[in-house]
Amino acid sequence: MPEHIIVIGDGIAGLAMTLALAQHGHKLTLISDARGLPDRHMGGMQLAPNSWAALRQLSCEDEVKAHAKPLEVMRLIALATGHTLIHLPLDAAHHRQPYASVTRRGILVAMMEKVKTLANVSLITAKVTAVSSDMVNKKACLTLDDGKTIGGDWVFGADGITGICRRYIQGGQDIKPVRSVRQAYRIAVPLSDVPEVVASASTSVWLGREGHIVHYPLCDDHLNLVVTTSSVTGGEKQAKQLLDQHPWLGGCGILLDDVLVTPLTEWPRCDSWLRGRVVVTGDSAHQMPPHLAQGAGQALADAASLSQLISSGKNGAPLQDILPVWAGQRMRQIRSVLDAASAAGRVFSPPPALAMMRDAAVGFGGMAVLPRILDRIWSDQSLSR
Repeated sequence: MPEHIIVIGDGIAGLAMTLALAQHGHKLTLISDARGLPDRHMGGMQLAPNSWAALRQLSCEDEVKAHAKPLEVMRLIALATGHTLIHLPLDAAHHRQPYASVTRRGILVAMMEKVKTLANVSLITAKVTAVSSDMVNKKACLTLDDGKTIGGDWVFGADGITGICRRYIQGGQDIKPVRSVRQAYRIAVPLSDVPEVVASASTSVWLGREGHIVHYPLCDDHLNLVVTTSSVTGGEKQAKQLLDQHPWLGGCGILLDDVLVTPLTEWPRCDSWLRGRVVVTGDSAHQMPPHLAQGAGQALADAASLSQLISSGKNGAPLQDILPVWAGQRMRQIRSVLDAASAAGRVFSPPPALAMMRDAAVGFGGMAVLPRILDRIWSDQSLSR
């Protein structure tokens, strides 16, 4: 039986969950916070095969591909020497296709345009101030900043790690970070401003002494550049030093004055994704470290795996029976991805004194370890091929 489901948040996780549930005839209300897309360039992200499998399940693959640029190889390089430590082909022979960069603005626009074509989805712009769950009547309720309330059968929170739904799941407690260990400087550089070799169809990770650099081209003729420092204090100075060491970007005059600076914060893991009629998904459920480029991928997998589970249910099983099964499966699957991403972060940014040992270890044994980890994550066994 179709149910009324309210989704809070119109980022990737919220849009994906809206698409997933709308596929099965449910009535959806999607609540946006009115910020919309910013005017400034939003940069990009990488989508591995598991992400494209999820988009296929959500019937949104072709729309997103219009904003994608295929990538052919992944490289890990020692910044101090310029030596390639790992060369990972992103090819069909190794089941690593499709793999592509996607503009962040593009994937959001593509998914929102798809949502707007669905007759069973309504859009509301509002700020949610409270959420509650009535298990007796099997209903959920939202309070908006204008005092109005909205009721539904379920509420899905895709409003972030500190959002109101995660706080509700955690018993009303504010979610506080464990610590901020690194800082990321995210820059979109016109490809015309950098040497042609940097614009090749590859994603490159340069491992430095006090941080690392990641860059890959986007389909809108920009280079997505992320400089991650090994600490928060003195981050800008470290970021400039890292860029100065880069053999091709060091002389390009890239400025860090007006860039997006993001602390890479460790958050406590969520021990439950459901409380009553309130469910969390995406970053609200699992804030993903960025080191394996799986933030968007795992949010898409949340939604696609739920859609697949609903499709495989017998006799139209109700969501109250399906959601606990889905949450349990996803929590088990996401645990290993979180562990792998955290481990990658320690490899990318070890204590400076250990950087040379890190380079030697990655060069000696990295090809025996990293491909197996990535191939397991990218295959995403929660989704059928």
